[in-house]
Amino acid sequence: MSDIKLSYVITTFNKLHYLKEVMRLLLLNKKEDEEIVIADGGSTDGTIEFLQDLYKYGKVDQFISEKDKGEAHGFNKTFLLARGELIKIITDDDVYNYIAIAEMKKYMLENPTVEVMTGNVISVNITQSPTYFEFRKSYQVWFQQWVAGNINSTFFSCLPLMLRKDCIPLIGLFDTSYKHVDFEFSVRVTAFKRNVTFYTGIVAIGLVNEKSVSASPEAGRSLEIAKKRLSGNYQFVDQRDVRHEKVPWFRKIVLKKFNLLNKAANKFNLFQTKTEFYPYIDEKIKEDVFLPTNSTAGIFNYFENSSLLNLAVDKNDKIFIQKCVS
Repeated sequence: MSDIKLSYVITTFNKLHYLKEVMRLLLLNKKEDEEIVIADGGSTDGTIEFLQDLYKYGKVDQFISEKDKGEAHGFNKTFLLARGELIKIITDDDVYNYIAIAEMKKYMLENPTVEVMTGNVISVNITQSPTYFEFRKSYQVWFQQWVAGNINSTFFSCLPLMLRKDCIPLIGLFDTSYKHVDFEFSVRVTAFKRNVTFYTGIVAIGLVNEKSVSASPEAGRSLEIAKKRLSGNYQFVDQRDVRHEKVPWFRKIVLKKFNLLNKAANKFNLFQTKTEFYPYIDEKIKEDVFLPTNSTAGIFNYFENSSLLNLAVDKNDKIFIQKCVS
């Protein structure tokens, strides 16, 4: 059995100035029972040479560089190469909270029934000036609705994603036909009622930049196409648009047959239909922010030393919201 408990997996393609900062922070936080697995998609900006040096000096444990079919394909290769009991995705242009990752790792090792774990993220568009910091709290709210059985499936970000390697045959790899890989994966594993847990701490700060999938001109259209496909495949419903009406059984069975009773119930507000709506509740936690520098190193240093990663999501301490299905 491998002594490696956690494999950090990274895919990258022509993002060298971001990747250098991601690797700097990762190497500062890597533990003895962890490894780093990287799949490069055939970069031409010096990434290959940078990673070859890291591999040569033993700072990267596994490294391949070859043309692939996109992010999902690259991650699938790293999943299969990984030797750790757990796998943690690290994207090549975002800031990660390694204290939170250590807490997630500890929880999953102590709770072997948990197959997948995600968590909260903050999003910052660094292409704008001034910009704002947005806490994506909708992911947690929608997850809680899924745990309560109110919705069939839900969407969460894969920036915080940690999964158990021996569960991959059950939960599947990333679908390479989707550009937004976390969208399809999260809906699939929740629709299939897999054992998923949500960590309420901030796990990552997503830096929307000039090379981000979400910033591309076709991002909106590809997202709408993905929603239509998922609604057919997994009966996914975008919670921003739907209203759920819950009609009490007494009104459905009895009151509709007796007009006077129905009028009395309406007059005294009894047995009323309840409408539940799950909108976006993302919060702008800081606005009109001028980042202190235009350099990638300076931006990473700014967020590394900010208090954003320690943001209290609720008044309570950080907790794990678990839905285990036997």
